[in-house]
Amino acid sequence: MHLLLCGIAFAEDFHQLPEGKRIGGFDREGFEQWAEGRHNPRRLSLNSFGLAAHLAKSEDAGFDLWFRWYDEFAGLGVGR
Repeated sequence: MHLLLCGIAFAEDFHQLPEGKRIGGFDREGFEQWAEGRHNPRRLSLNSFGLAAHLAKSEDAGFDLWFRWYDEFAGLGVGR
């Protein structure tokens, strides 16, 4: 999933789509900074997907944890 999202973001950046026309308008960079500040006190060199899997001790549980973080971030209205 991470690679899919990165591919979409890369294509949007490459084609210089304005923010309002991007898929979902999700603030990916803001989310990564938020997740790191909130859930990565040891400053591990991991993106949010890797950090969630590391903390949950499995990729499946990490996937669920990442989506809980996403829901929390979206509910806060961060990055809007």
